[in-house]
Amino acid sequence: MKVFGLMFIYLCISSILLSQTSVEFQWTNYYEPIENKIVGIWPHNDRYLDISRIKELKHRWGFNNILLARNRGQVFYDMLIDAGFDSLKIMRQIRQDSYQENVESIPQTWAYYIDEPADKRENLTVWGNITEWIKNKYPNTKIVISGYKRDSFLKDYVNTIADYVMFSSYKHWWEFLGIWIAWPENPDQRSDWSDMKNLFGNKFSFTWIGAHRDLSEYNDLLAKAKALQLSGVYLYQLQPADDEVNDSNLESFSNAASKYGFTNKQYQQVRDLYNAGVFVNRKLVGPKYLSSIPNTFDHSILTFENYTVTNNRIEDY
Repeated sequence: MKVFGLMFIYLCISSILLSQTSVEFQWTNYYEPIENKIVGIWPHNDRYLDISRIKELKHRWGFNNILLARNRGQVFYDMLIDAGFDSLKIMRQIRQDSYQENVESIPQTWAYYIDEPADKRENLTVWGNITEWIKNKYPNTKIVISGYKRDSFLKDYVNTIADYVMFSSYKHWWEFLGIWIAWPENPDQRSDWSDMKNLFGNKFSFTWIGAHRDLSEYNDLLAKAKALQLSGVYLYQLQPADDEVNDSNLESFSNAASKYGFTNKQYQQVRDLYNAGVFVNRKLVGPKYLSSIPNTFDHSILTFENYTVTNNRIEDY
């Protein structure tokens, strides 16, 4: 009987301990976009495998705009909304052969994006009819195109159908005797951005930066975007196709964006909740600090009993 009694007590105590919840506090940093600035991204396909990884883009890295590719419909649109993205800060990619399905398969977005139509020599008249149909359907929406060559074809597209034009090129394009030549290899795009601004003015208000090519130049490119008074940038993260860039790449981008006035870097405590040792959720708690943790911070408030959830925002990553 004594053995049975001891085992019963042991099981009861174990059950109580396992059912207990516990919390741990630590510091984290995250980024928030500045009002009226565009910090956008074309995410890697792997991001859509887990909604928590979409949430990261908004709540951790500070992206407030996002591109939804043409082959992603209502399910993926709903994922973006559930992750916290504003429906009118989503840019929808469209193509000539599927534009109606691209537009009608999800609710209205703030812009419709055409990828490099001038460089592909796609029919401008056809695109004119398509964009007119979109504008009749959604008068307030914007048409955004991109290009990598500053030639007469791009000028025709921008002047005819585009509200905004984005630019990305790793060769320097220049005109010689009426012919556009790409030479030399030129990964630094800053002079090309200046040319785009001179050519198109406010239609060149935001543009691409490539996660696959520009990692070493994030600071230079964001500084140039600020100097040109661009409203924002989009990070092209779709490539490399086989393997998504890691968090250190995103950290470098977001740091540069905060350094040059596109995001704010925030430091704040997080409270991690565990049930029987298993992670349940994370909440931001206490005051937030801009750029760094103050040296005078009183660490005695890191208690397990008394804490205040200031914004009730749950982080699932």
